[in-house]
Amino acid sequence: MASYLQNLLLELDAIEEQYVAIAGSTPIRNVNPNRGGYDSVIFVGAQVWDWTPSTAPEEVARTQCLSAFSDWITR
Repeated sequence: MASYLQNLLLELDAIEEQYVAIAGSTPIRNVNPNRGGYDSVIFVGAQVWDWTPSTAPEEVARTQCLSAFSDWITR
């Protein structure tokens, strides 16, 4: 028989696996404005990578994952 703590940790592991699967299937893109041809302007602290635009199913999957974690953390 598993303890309450063990069950919580198993649930957290499942949420982590779901999150890793979602993050791993979402492409990223290079959005660095300094990457080419700008000799006179340099953007200091500019973002280099960003997620590609999400589809509706990806948004639903992320929302469900975050909801599961939010429900888990309150316990």
